[in-house]
Amino acid sequence: MAVADHALSLSAQIGSYLEAHEWQVGVGYRWEHADRIYRGTQDVTPPGFSPLSDNIHFIDLFTTYAVTKRFDLSLDLPFIYAQRTSSVENELNERTATTGGLGDIRLDGSVWLLTLAAILTEILPWAWA
Repeated sequence: MAVADHALSLSAQIGSYLEAHEWQVGVGYRWEHADRIYRGTQDVTPPGFSPLSDNIHFIDLFTTYAVTKRFDLSLDLPFIYAQRTSSVENELNERTATTGGLGDIRLDGSVWLLTLAAILTEILPWAWA
């Protein structure tokens, strides 16, 4: 079963507004479920028949440390657990396959090139007019 995590981690989405030497720690969770068969974009599941069930759990642990007010480091540890129950793929004998583990660990560094004050007063002065 091929499963791809197709979203940025929570730490990458929300960014960081930390003071120097502060930490931010968090956990993200997402669940995906499917019980239909598609061929392209067309639903080809027979009426009243649900031959498979996919349940995929994504757990994302992350932490960010602000080295300075404008430079921080983030560590992301993504975990996945997936389960597929199917009778169609196994000659109508229901079977369940599971997989899981640690995804690609990511270490990011972020630098603020401009301060918020510079953006608001020099780049977007019309916003205060």
